[in-house]
Amino acid sequence: MAETVASAVLGPIFEKLTDEAFKKFARSQNIHSELNDLHSKLIHIKAVLNDASRKEVNDESVRLWLNNLQHLAYDIDDILDDVATEAIRRELARESGDFTSKEKSDLGLVIGKEEKQKSNQRGNETCLPEPDVVGREGEKENLINKLLGGESSKENYTILPIVGMGGVGKTTLARLLYNDARVKAHFELQAWVCVSDFDIVKISNSILGCVTAENEELKDLNKLQMALTEKVKGKRLLLAVDDVWHEKYEDWEILVRPFRSCAPGSKIIITTRKDQLLKKLGVDHLDQSRTNNKAPEDLSHEYFDKLLSRSFFQNAPNDNSVYVMHDLMNDLAKFVAGDMFLRFEQQSETVVVEKALAKYRHMSFVRERYVGYQKFEAFERATSLRTLLAVPFGEEQSWNAFYLSNKFLVNLIPQLPLLRVLSLRRFHIREVPDHIGKLKHLRYLNLSQTHIEELPENIGSLYNLQTLILFGCESLTKLPKSFVKLKKLRHFDIRDTKSLKKLPVGIGELRSLCTLTKIIIGGDEEGFAITELKGLSNLRGEISIEGLHNVQSATHAREANSSLRRLTKLGLNGRKCKFLPPLGQLPFLKNLFIEGMDEVEVICSEFIGTSNVAAFSSWSQKTHIGKTEEIEVNSSNSDKGKAKAMTNES
Repeated sequence: MAETVASAVLGPIFEKLTDEAFKKFARSQNIHSELNDLHSKLIHIKAVLNDASRKEVNDESVRLWLNNLQHLAYDIDDILDDVATEAIRRELARESGDFTSKEKSDLGLVIGKEEKQKSNQRGNETCLPEPDVVGREGEKENLINKLLGGESSKENYTILPIVGMGGVGKTTLARLLYNDARVKAHFELQAWVCVSDFDIVKISNSILGCVTAENEELKDLNKLQMALTEKVKGKRLLLAVDDVWHEKYEDWEILVRPFRSCAPGSKIIITTRKDQLLKKLGVDHLDQSRTNNKAPEDLSHEYFDKLLSRSFFQNAPNDNSVYVMHDLMNDLAKFVAGDMFLRFEQQSETVVVEKALAKYRHMSFVRERYVGYQKFEAFERATSLRTLLAVPFGEEQSWNAFYLSNKFLVNLIPQLPLLRVLSLRRFHIREVPDHIGKLKHLRYLNLSQTHIEELPENIGSLYNLQTLILFGCESLTKLPKSFVKLKKLRHFDIRDTKSLKKLPVGIGELRSLCTLTKIIIGGDEEGFAITELKGLSNLRGEISIEGLHNVQSATHAREANSSLRRLTKLGLNGRKCKFLPPLGQLPFLKNLFIEGMDEVEVICSEFIGTSNVAAFSSWSQKTHIGKTEEIEVNSSNSDKGKAKAMTNES
């Protein structure tokens, strides 16, 4: 149990304390020294916990002590999460210019100081490594492999971008790569240049100074580029371009012209806060959650499979999509959870739990037909609650209706400011109150199969939100414009939302998105454009695409195709479409549904694609294109059969 506390509770705390952006914000608030002291104390606590793990779990005094320590760790994490969230809020506000008058005044001083420091120091950044850099080995090794490969590439050089907000350690990571012994041995020439001020002549002179012993500066750009071309010709070059703010594609093209004469395998490292230039270059930037080799979702699947293999839980007898836990294992789980968790089932339990309300961190309650507020009134004092889940009791039918007292949302939710997980699935809720936007710690919000028509505009204030489930919200008509502020959102489920006809502009900026179950391509400037898909390189799983007839260019459709490569299930709607995109080139696609495309008469070679990659490569060898159990082409006209037949012939 002690080891569990050390890893599960203290782990996230250490991550926050070592985050570069967090430390930068802490320094700006003059609390850096206090956090350093806290870090030292936590190291001692972790050492004591590791020692305690050797003692018997049934030692009551040890168990109580560990329990109290876990509560303390939760409290510390809540405080640090407040600081981290405020740092995110200020960074987003700074980018958008969305400040109160007082914040503008305060920020003006901060920015003025930062910009002064930047002008005095940033241009003097060097390639020399910082001492005692720890915690970047996973990222470093991942990128080293990319730097040392690629000699067989058709391009003379490739770009390796490192993107993130200020203070996250982009330059530090670039230095680690630049100074690695393996890298130095691999590249014949190396150059480091800081380009905050994008002066092509000045930058080119700096690069020339790195690859030659000559100190003469050339003012004529033509002579300068000719000299650079001669020096790097046929040589494997590593160029590090640090702190790129400039976004003009034409200027970048001029700067890199000499490097087309480099030997294949040459690399250009770019560190930048902005990714507009990278979009124009067609480069996918380094994703600041997959750098430790595996995405959180992949790790969670691994952990789940391990627990399943060890019989912590097992498949339900009649439904393989549902898992159940044996009574003995359930008793063990409750014992380990101690007074951290409450499964609230009976009305009579209220009196029993009132004394312990302040300690509870996680709570679930059974979803009943009518959930009155009186049952939960006492929980207004459970201010430390992190999880609040409505769970089913037994098997539920699709026609079952569940009603939740309005006071539950209006009175109780505002009293639970530390909530990280909230699920009110299937309740007959028509309106989401504005104060839900104040739950700044919230990571998971499930409002699926409710009757909400819209979300409040301040939903964009949930800076930590990672999962938003609106599946089956058939009355949902629109999403707020502030939705694009949810930069940490990873999973967004809007399946079966038939009244939702438009997505907000800017969803393509939510780079962390792995799940986006429905895409609605708009027909005007305020709608989602298919070109936004280009930035969503992490999409996987299931997607349905509506409004294909609004795509203005076949080129745009082909560019978006690369973002759909990880999809396993795809559905299409577009009544005015006459042709289908090259879906045969999606390597993981297992299920394809085409419906309502009345104008499509022929499915021919464009559908398969023209690259050397085998069409529909994830399908079994026995499956051929057009087989009805794999491709469904549903149309209201008589050409349905013809479309299938043409697919078989192609």
